[in-house]
Amino acid sequence: MSRLVIVNPGHLSLVQDLGRWGVAQYGLSQGGVADLQAHCWAQKMLQNPASNASIEILFGHAQFRALEPITMMLSGADCYATITSSSASVTQSEQAVSNWQPFTLQPGETLQLNTPKTGARSYLSVKGEFRLDLSFGSVSTVVRNRIGGIKNGEPLRQGDILTINEPNSQHCAEHELVASLGAAPRFLRSYYPQKQRIRLIPSYQFASFDTTFINELFNRWFTVSAQSDRMGIRLSSSETPITTPIIKQATLNQTDIISEGIACGSVQITHGGSPIILLQDRQTLGGYRKAGVIAFRDLAKLGQLRPGAQIQFELTNIEVERVKQRAFYHYFSL
Repeated sequence: MSRLVIVNPGHLSLVQDLGRWGVAQYGLSQGGVADLQAHCWAQKMLQNPASNASIEILFGHAQFRALEPITMMLSGADCYATITSSSASVTQSEQAVSNWQPFTLQPGETLQLNTPKTGARSYLSVKGEFRLDLSFGSVSTVVRNRIGGIKNGEPLRQGDILTINEPNSQHCAEHELVASLGAAPRFLRSYYPQKQRIRLIPSYQFASFDTTFINELFNRWFTVSAQSDRMGIRLSSSETPITTPIIKQATLNQTDIISEGIACGSVQITHGGSPIILLQDRQTLGGYRKAGVIAFRDLAKLGQLRPGAQIQFELTNIEVERVKQRAFYHYFSL
C-alpha cells in the first residue's frame, strides 16, 4: 500500500476510469476519461488493466507528493513535468520527467506539472489501483451528478490523499513484455494539433437535412468555444453564418425531435445551425436532430482540444469504424 498526496490540484483534477455503463435509465451520465487512448496506454505500460482509474488533469499546474514509493506514468498533454525533493538540503535537485514513460516517485518527492504547450488533458496513472468506493460500477467523477471520485463527485482538492493498492501479480505477468519496452510507441509522443479533421458517421437523421446545410457542415472549419467542457464541445464558425438547417418534409420546430438517448460523440445541430459534440459527461436525453456521431478513433482527439482549436468534419462509414474500434478493444482487452 502507498499514498499520494494532492499538493495542488491545478485548474481541475478528476479521478476517471472507463466510466459507467447501463446507467442512463437512472439519469446518470457515463463519465470516464476524455482521452481513452492516453489512459489505456498508460495503464498498459504500468501492467494494469485498462479499467483502473487515472487522474485527469486539465491544463496542468498540479502537484503531487508521494508518502511511499509509487511507480507512475504521465500521458496525454505534455506538461513538462519535474520532480523535486522536499528534503531540508540547501540545494534542491530538479529532475525532468518524460511523458509516456514509467518512473518512480520516491517518498518526500513532489511531481510538478507545468503548462502544456499543446493539448488540454494530462493523465497521471499509477502502478496498482486507487482504493476508492465504486458507484454504479465505476469510480469516475461526474461533478454534475455528484457521484464518484473521493467523495460525492467532488474534484480533487489540496490535501486529499489517495491510497494505492498493490498491483495484481497475475495481470503484471501477462503484460510484462509490453512494460519491458520502457516507453509507449513513439507515435503517441507527438503533439496534439489544434487544427484537425474529425470523422463523422452519419446518423439515421442525416438525410433529413437539406443539401445546402450538409455541404456547409463538411466544407468549413469550426472553432471550439470557450463554453466547451466535459459535457460537450460547442462549435462556431468565423466565416459567414452557417445556413439555418432546413429539414425535409418538416413542419413546426424543424430542428427538434422527440427526445431520445444520446451516444458519446453525437453531433447535435441547434436551431441556428451550430454543431454541439456531446462528450462523456453529457445529459442522457436530447431533442435536437443529430447529423451523426464522431468515429470512436477520433473521440480521444476531442478530449485534447482547447478553446480556439479548429476542426473540420469528414464523412466516414460505420463498417470501417467498427473494425478500428474492435481492434482497439481487442488490444487493450476492453
